[in-house]
Amino acid sequence: MPGLAVAGTVVAVGTNVTRFSLGDEVFGVSRGAFAEYSAAREDKLAPKPSGLSFE
Repeated sequence: MPGLAVAGTVVAVGTNVTRFSLGDEVFGVSRGAFAEYSAAREDKLAPKPSGLSFE
């Protein structure tokens, strides 16, 4: 079963993405989250609070 929880740094964005930019730290859900890279819809991610680590 693929993982769902993701957290990381945005390394690419689609042409219609308006909420996130390269380098933003985010968390959310995406299919195949066990991979080193994962694609997620913009509405399935949120900015990671700056006071929290990825751990």
